[in-house]
Amino acid sequence: MKKYYSILLLLLLISITLMSCINKTQKKYATITNIPKKENSVKTNETYSELFNVELVGLTIDSKNKEKYLIDFLSYCMCDSPSILLKQKKAYLFPYCRGDKDSLPPFSKSKFYTYNIIKKEELSNGISIDLKNNIGEKLNLLFLKTENKLVYKIKVVGEFPHSYIGARLTDFFTFKENKFEIEDCGDFDG
Repeated sequence: MKKYYSILLLLLLISITLMSCINKTQKKYATITNIPKKENSVKTNETYSELFNVELVGLTIDSKNKEKYLIDFLSYCMCDSPSILLKQKKAYLFPYCRGDKDSLPPFSKSKFYTYNIIKKEELSNGISIDLKNNIGEKLNLLFLKTENKLVYKIKVVGEFPHSYIGARLTDFFTFKENKFEIEDCGDFDG
């Protein structure tokens, strides 16, 4: 009988130990799932999600039709305009004209600039994105909505790099390049 009580006591102790471990684990997971998000989180509201994870291509207003945007001669034929790629935590500035058009940074073989996104601020008419590169240079990109839902006006505060990616930053960008006409290069070979 003593042996029976000893085994029963041992089983009871093992059960209590296991139950306390399970409760500690459940509490641990409960605290992990209830962590509040940081105020400076780089998540973006659905309102501006179309600007992220896609190549942003520079546009100009057509000189013949002021209500029409296009990818102009200098961008397409002279390769003198940069594109932008915004990811959750990184921004890439790279040439619109590049040999590996199907590949975007950081996987592109073409030269590009990398910035960390340090802050995003949604405004009533756009989004402001603060960037900083690995040598501490800061850049602010302000994307403002236009009447055309596929087009944003851009304002830049800071020194936008030009080497390798194009010296002419256009005033407008789109996330839907295929919806806009490309100006004809004519006989120009580049």
